[in-house]
Amino acid sequence: YQVIEIGLYSVANEQTPYVNLAGDMCKQFQYFEDITWPAYAATMVIQDNAENVISTMPIQGFEKVIVEVDDLTGEGGLNDDGRYKYEFRVWNISNRVETERNQTYTLNLISEQGLRNEGTVINKILDDNASKIVKKLLSDYLHVPEKLMDVENSVTNIKLLPTKKTPFTVVKSLLHKTISEDIELKKDNKDESDSDII
Repeated sequence: YQVIEIGLYSVANEQTPYVNLAGDMCKQFQYFEDITWPAYAATMVIQDNAENVISTMPIQGFEKVIVEVDDLTGEGGLNDDGRYKYEFRVWNISNRVETERNQTYTLNLISEQGLRNEGTVINKILDDNASKIVKKLLSDYLHVPEKLMDVENSVTNIKLLPTKKTPFTVVKSLLHKTISEDIELKKDNKDESDSDII
């Protein structure tokens, strides 16, 4: 793959990148994703010897970072051109080392929904189909656009009082209580085929 741009945006102006970290400034980038965790994260080691971004911008938290890469295949990605964009938010700065001419630090990044989840609690009764509850939590509390949601339809109706739980915790608690619509349809089809046997 090839890194096209790593744009760091100030909170005051999210239209134009304050600086492109790709090239000399970004020394290391690690991406983390887990099937059991609904957010994604990354760490980025920055060596800043010219811009002094940490002070001039300054970096305070919730700054947007967009990493754009090209998979060099020309297929998939945005507009089927092989390019992908990953959007993060800065949630922490660690490992800061300063010398006379430069400074090195680690930007800890997380998806915007992951960061919003940590400051959001649900205090009302949820009473609906499980898949509708999940969609409502994602849209109302975490502001996930509908086009980014891939929620499997369920046949299970749930009534739940979350008592100050985060949206991700509520979604995770519904997993083992929910029956997929596809499984229920397969079961109905199997029952019909079994009834033909004499």
